[in-house]
Amino acid sequence: MAPGNELHITIISQKSPRAAVLKRTITDAMGDHASVEIQDAEEMKKRDNDLETDICIVDLMSSRDTARTTITGVRELFPRAGIIAMHIYTTAELVRPLIEQGADGYLTYDPSRKELVGSIREVAAGNKYLPAFIS
Repeated sequence: MAPGNELHITIISQKSPRAAVLKRTITDAMGDHASVEIQDAEEMKKRDNDLETDICIVDLMSSRDTARTTITGVRELFPRAGIIAMHIYTTAELVRPLIEQGADGYLTYDPSRKELVGSIREVAAGNKYLPAFIS
């Protein structure tokens, strides 16, 4: 992200209280450097979101589809956006397939503010963001 540029972040989630906490955390931490919207996965399929989204944070726990199917669908809808997947998985065997399907980063379901913002910055810079247990 170039200095002064605003990141457009879309949180894809069916659980609005959970998504609201993520949005507030990102907004509090990044201020004017990020605009954050929350979208229901089904509604997102009806829009052309790629032009407006730099980063997609995907709440896989709220998805009706499998994690792999969800990541593939988000990648198709947002081919240029960085994708950060969130789930309860804590083993490399379960997380690696998400990265192979197109996720650029992964966070466990309850990330710290530092982890959340760090993942956004890393993925926005074109890097992968993976937890230490993936190494």
